Amino acid sequence: MNRATPLLILGGLVLLSRVLARRGIQPHGSFLGVPYELRPPTMERVRASLWDPGDPRILTPTIFGWGFSVNFGAIARRLGLPA
Repeated sequence: MNRATPLLILGGLVLLSRVLARRGIQPHGSFLGVPYELRPPTMERVRASLWDPGDPRILTPTIFGWGFSVNFGAIARRLGLPA
């Protein structure tokens, strides 16, 4: 994969989110039972998705794209590690 590929993918997703917004489709929700998020990520959402020991779920809705993210805070809490 060359250096431009991630930028092209990100640009395509941003363009897709703009097209969906113009058609009245939500930039976040679920499709076939799998969550999707097309809004640009924020540090608040990254933290809430990747490190939230107060949330018992190990799999949380993704930060950006389609799928799930791993809540490492919940794993640490289950292992008895300081969170």
